[in-house]
Amino acid sequence: MGATAVRDVRFTSAICTPGEAAALAAMPTGTVRSWMRTGPRNAPIVHSVKAARTGWPTLPLVGVVETWSLRTLRRSGVPMQKLRKVAESLQNEYGDPYVLARPVLFTDGIDLYRRDRGHLFRVEDGQQPIEEVIAEYLSRVDLDLDDDPTAFRVPLTDEVSLLIDPRFNAGRPSFPKSRVAAFAVLGSLEAGESVKSVAEDFGVTVEEVSAVNEHSQWISRFA
Repeated sequence: MGATAVRDVRFTSAICTPGEAAALAAMPTGTVRSWMRTGPRNAPIVHSVKAARTGWPTLPLVGVVETWSLRTLRRSGVPMQKLRKVAESLQNEYGDPYVLARPVLFTDGIDLYRRDRGHLFRVEDGQQPIEEVIAEYLSRVDLDLDDDPTAFRVPLTDEVSLLIDPRFNAGRPSFPKSRVAAFAVLGSLEAGESVKSVAEDFGVTVEEVSAVNEHSQWISRFA
């Protein structure tokens, strides 16, 4: 991951503000900002880039994924001090500052596990879990063959999801197949057009337009 990060839009193109990343992870904006800050003894645990203008996005895709990974691990009860210590150890071991954006750390709600050569091992003693550790991470992050994140998936319903991909629509939430930006669909709905006519105009399904309509307040944050 490290060698391509210098020029790869996944690492260099800001697509979300801290508030937007917080909305994606359903967590406080202040927590995301704290993970982005440099402390007296700690480097930022979520990567960001300089905003083009005040108030503009600062998190690239890798930062969005790191936020999601941290949110998942923290909600399972992993202490932040322990999580940071393990993350820094893995960063040094792999020579990869973006280790939290890769499927390496998981939890079953009790213990913290690391993945090595396709297997999971408990961080404290190397023991493998008896039962499969459910990784919510994998249901939301699209990966390439090198396990680098390519996009972040946002489910609206059981059938409809949006994709945040820096290669399309400047990273604004879009439909996976058509690449139509959700905010464009929302704009037509807010202009008074019917769900059916909007679907026809944009070449998307009625179900997709209806899902945008149902989540209009959330999607409006990314316009």
